[in-house]
Amino acid sequence: MKVKDVFLKTLKKVNREGIDNVIQMLENLGFFNAPASIKFHGNYPGGLAEHSINVYEQAMYIWKIEQKVRPEAVSDITEENIIISALLHDICKSELYKPVKKWKKDDENNKWFQYDTYEKVYSDFPFGHGEKSVIRLLNCGFKLTESEMLAIRWHMGGFDISEYQDSRKCFDSAADKSSLVAIIVSADWLATRIKEKEIIQNDSGTTE
Repeated sequence: MKVKDVFLKTLKKVNREGIDNVIQMLENLGFFNAPASIKFHGNYPGGLAEHSINVYEQAMYIWKIEQKVRPEAVSDITEENIIISALLHDICKSELYKPVKKWKKDDENNKWFQYDTYEKVYSDFPFGHGEKSVIRLLNCGFKLTESEMLAIRWHMGGFDISEYQDSRKCFDSAADKSSLVAIIVSADWLATRIKEKEIIQNDSGTTE
């Protein structure tokens, strides 16, 4: 089954008003053809949808373990919460990476060659990262729970915290308020650094 088909089959498990609007928005934004990054994980067409599925599968795994280890801590989380937060956490990237051609020198043969890659373009609805995903979903008429909004907004964890603002306190408060935040942050990190490790091109530690 193709990645897009798996993604949509899972997303359609969500029984909530506006889900059809979400699917149409993803099509319009080019989500299913977008990469997940430029040179790290999922840096190829369709990589974004594939990464989102990986995060969903990892999040489900964590949630099921926690149900056995400490069920009272995740009793307010449903499979629908996981599906929405995991599959839709990175829709902010749908229009972020634009295909371009660049030149690179082959030092061994002393020749230049052209190759296909991506570059970030922030001019299309520049509204940050996780918060942009939340706003996109709300704008298309899809209602999110507070926990889902927090999990999507803060899915980058420590990589999306500025020392000059109150973002650290907001992130900590979000994690305290909903266990879904911790699950999505962990799932995103584990999917990137373990499941997708073989295609990481740089060991700087960033998932962007």
